[in-house]
Amino acid sequence: MPGTDDFGSEFFRYREYLPDDYNEGTTAADLLVDAEFIKEVRINERNEQTVSAKFSNVESMIWAFGATLSHRRDMFLRHASELGYPTPTEDELAYLTYIYYQGEGQARRWLQSAGSLDIYARNNGCYPDCNVTADTRDANDVALSNLASWGYLQWANIFSE
Repeated sequence: MPGTDDFGSEFFRYREYLPDDYNEGTTAADLLVDAEFIKEVRINERNEQTVSAKFSNVESMIWAFGATLSHRRDMFLRHASELGYPTPTEDELAYLTYIYYQGEGQARRWLQSAGSLDIYARNNGCYPDCNVTADTRDANDVALSNLASWGYLQWANIFSE
């Protein structure tokens, strides 16, 4: 599943965001019994080997994705607080959570260098490069696209109760 490249190796970091009965198996047979996932070595989009996961079903994948995203959101909020930044707006939270989702180490460096949470500064030398082509779509572009999509979903009352 996209976005869970390190789920197998980093499960301990995501555990608190998952139901108590969400568990790891050791063999493929465990997926048929009660395991939500087993570790699986894969090559990611950067041609790097990662310890990801093979999931027992779609619901298990969605839980993993949500746990990973929640972990990165909380990491961003902790770092922003440590840097003395104000509480982020909903747009800043969505944008910077995605930036952290793409790479927490680089994201922290960008956050620290930026001096603010201004996501519309359009790359003041701190946030990801915004010179985007079809071949070089980057985290900034995707984060802004996601933010615009989310805004549309809210505006159009899609998925609202």
